[in-house]
Amino acid sequence: MTDRVVLAGVYSPAVFGAFTLIRGYADLRDIARISAARPMTRSADSEEVIGHQRGLSEAHVRELEDYLVRGDHRLTPEVILSARMNVSDEANEAAGLKLWVSAKGDRASLTIDSTLQPSLEMHIRRIDGNHRLTAAAGLPTDELALTKYLAPFSILVMGPVGDVADDYAEALIFHSINSNALPIESQHGLQLLLGQSAAVTMPPEAEYAYNRVLYGARVVWNSLCSLLTEAQLAERFGENALSRIAVAVKLGLLPSTQSRFDFDAVCKSFAASALDASATLGASGRHLLFSESFFAILAVVCSKDEAWNSASVSGYLAELASWIAPDMAHLMLSEPLSAAAVVAAYDVHVAERSKKVFLARWYPDPITNPDAYRRAQLRLAEIERIVADLCQQYGLVIELVDLGSAVGSTFGIHDRMYSEIEASDAIICDLTGGRPNVFVEAGFALGHHPHTKLLFVVENEAHERVVPFDLSTFKYVQIEQAAELTTELRRHLIAVMDLE
Repeated sequence: MTDRVVLAGVYSPAVFGAFTLIRGYADLRDIARISAARPMTRSADSEEVIGHQRGLSEAHVRELEDYLVRGDHRLTPEVILSARMNVSDEANEAAGLKLWVSAKGDRASLTIDSTLQPSLEMHIRRIDGNHRLTAAAGLPTDELALTKYLAPFSILVMGPVGDVADDYAEALIFHSINSNALPIESQHGLQLLLGQSAAVTMPPEAEYAYNRVLYGARVVWNSLCSLLTEAQLAERFGENALSRIAVAVKLGLLPSTQSRFDFDAVCKSFAASALDASATLGASGRHLLFSESFFAILAVVCSKDEAWNSASVSGYLAELASWIAPDMAHLMLSEPLSAAAVVAAYDVHVAERSKKVFLARWYPDPITNPDAYRRAQLRLAEIERIVADLCQQYGLVIELVDLGSAVGSTFGIHDRMYSEIEASDAIICDLTGGRPNVFVEAGFALGHHPHTKLLFVVENEAHERVVPFDLSTFKYVQIEQAAELTTELRRHLIAVMDLE
């Protein structure tokens, strides 16, 4: 690789009456070596804009690297540059630039010293093709295809660095290229490829290896179309469902080590979940189903749990749709790339509204001790009713953890018990019956929570001793029947879960 790069081609001194142009072919890696982007920034001492390039998308750069390395298509779009030339040849040579024009005025070359470019003044500037050139910068040489990275270029020969009129011309050209062109809609492009005859398309193995996003979109779409017509799918999911599916495959379903057959199964299950979710959400969930982010959110939800199933996913999405007000959908659901953030925000909301109550109690045997069993069931029913009422009143999801103690045997103290007690917001210890295992659970809870989180309950006849040890410093309630639990237990749960 030499220090000097020569860009040679057809020379046109007055394109559209305004621009001097050199157009030819060169290795993208050489163009990358001698050119630089000029990012758009604000002037330090004014509100004026300097430069024109948008920020790089690292993901897009990686996609282009893969595209260029594969080399299976030779339709790389033209790269457009500007050459900011000085007035004198001496100044140009000092900057590492030398322009040659043929005697006929139809050919020209620009020689650039790569050791001086890209300089801080950026004499060779990228107007269009910055992502391609960034991707090409580090590509290896392919000895079997030395012309692999050849691409067309156009160089607009302009005035010196600092010429504000030509700075504006660069910005104007950049804007014209990126705003006036009509991009091919993703839905249109996918329909174009998926609608081709099987006789001319790649076999499944080849398409899977070539482009897993395309392959996955095809599997999901074909699965949906095997059950509903395209018109019916549009009624369920709105327009452009296919392009939104492709984005979802890319964001949440791409496999790391799965085989093609495993990936097929994931995509087909994803399609089934989409149909189930559309049925569950119905008209009330159209703001989610029709959004740009629906399939991406579905993919994120499915990828969170390897054991996901359609029923659990549909239930989750129904709750999420209720959380997102329809009039806010355009703000929260317009960008598929934000799907993970939407799901994470909803999970935080659920966590904030989710509480856990641990119940330590004894299960009397209904055969040998029917009266104690009946009383225990009444206490349990009262606790469940109070928890359900609080859920409804405060819009909470409260889980009542009831592992219990089996009569006639020793209940194993295991990891689940420890983790459930540690994770609980409130602990109810029903000491009725004086079961040792309940005392163990109460002791563990006291070692891991402030004692104010615990409420001790004892049901006895009035003449019986209330508890087998001194609870004078703890919160406890003595009852003679289950209905007496209501006031004290409700007050305790509201206080320890900070509901008011």
